[in-house]
Amino acid sequence: MRQQIEEIGSVSNRKRGAEQDPPQPIVDTCRNDPRADGGKGHVFHRLWWCQEHGFTARATDTNGNILGEASVNYIAIAWGSYTSRDILVELQKTTLGKPTGVFSDPDAVRFIIGANCADTGTGNGCAVQYPTVNKTLTEWGNDQEWHNWLITSDESKSTSPDLVLRHRWNLSASVEVPGGTGGPFPSPTPYHLIRCDSAAYFAGRPKACINDEVLPYITYEINSAPAISVHDIAVHIREAQDTPDLTFPPSPTPKRIPGKYIYENPKDNGLRRIPEADEGPNRAVVRQACDQLRPIPSDEQCDEYPFASTMEGAASPDWDFSAKAVNGRENTRAGGYLRWYVFWDRMLYRDMDSYYVNIID
Repeated sequence: MRQQIEEIGSVSNRKRGAEQDPPQPIVDTCRNDPRADGGKGHVFHRLWWCQEHGFTARATDTNGNILGEASVNYIAIAWGSYTSRDILVELQKTTLGKPTGVFSDPDAVRFIIGANCADTGTGNGCAVQYPTVNKTLTEWGNDQEWHNWLITSDESKSTSPDLVLRHRWNLSASVEVPGGTGGPFPSPTPYHLIRCDSAAYFAGRPKACINDEVLPYITYEINSAPAISVHDIAVHIREAQDTPDLTFPPSPTPKRIPGKYIYENPKDNGLRRIPEADEGPNRAVVRQACDQLRPIPSDEQCDEYPFASTMEGAASPDWDFSAKAVNGRENTRAGGYLRWYVFWDRMLYRDMDSYYVNIID
């Protein structure tokens, strides 16, 4: 997964749309994971969302009797970007429903599919490049291409830190039949949320757009292989999250330590990243606690949670913390994982973003 994220995050969406079909492992994941089924689809990572869905046109008379149906089913992927302020939406037809009634001539009935920004024309900075795809049902039946739309974000419309803008987009379809339209048109998909920024503190990645309908979290595994082990750190974080009152330093009042990941339903606040230059107060408080744990063996280090790189760190007036002596090599490794994570998950500073910590066995 790590290599896959780095590869996806290093390719511009304009290049991806012009030169490449989606990577087959991503397509297979979309096809095989039931979370991608339906109008909402699923965000697997901030860099990609996917969906298996379909549009159905149904004509009725004034009494509600069905006069005909036609449908186009598809798979769609929305790629985030760590090189520019855009999202690339790619769509491929999968199957067609059998057209009936007023839609029964597949050479005459046309299905038109496209991507849209919500609130188009309001000056919110969202725009869609590339036209709708207009084909007869026969042409859709023979079509195996990936069709794409580029959703762009105009940073000049933002007054927020890091020039952040959030936009909503969706897919929609319309139908044409000889002598008129085939309305009522198929229902569009629900809107999907993206976030775009121009944060200058990501080396080599000054602009980005991500799929924003996901709960960000980093995972530490207790029983991973020795070469990648972060056992002591994972155990420490679990203790801090699950039994904070048993952690060091003790407190005369119940301790509150945030950041625990619960699938799609966190009970605590997330952790908010801060610049390295602002970590000093957190580290100073931790240092005082660690001095009380000494002597610490030479192969161990004093670890703290929440991390010193967050607003919820040891100096926070709103939250408590835990300090514990852990394996030094594992602690260094866990810090490297965290630095990788906040970069490749595009964690913005302070109140512009937050993430959780997931501990697994």
